[in-house]
Amino acid sequence: MNRKISGVFKESFIALLYWIFTGVVMWIFSKSFTAWMNDDRFEFVSLKLSFLNNMPEGIKFIVVSFGTLYAIYYSVKQTIKAFYLITSKQN
Repeated sequence: MNRKISGVFKESFIALLYWIFTGVVMWIFSKSFTAWMNDDRFEFVSLKLSFLNNMPEGIKFIVVSFGTLYAIYYSVKQTIKAFYLITSKQN
């Protein structure tokens, strides 16, 4: 019984972290979308993403869109896994 509760807590906590990460990615998406619609510049300050600054705004918007969809997919997947563990029968 104790292992089941521990596993459920772990999976639920991971799902919560995924949703927090998804919220941050969606905030970045909204900033990118606003910049794209206003013909404004949206620049990344991260060294790993700074190569995107040389690309057109439309390409940056597409990259951020796919990143948002990727984050949502894994958040939903983890949430379903956590709900499955919560509702599964006890042995």
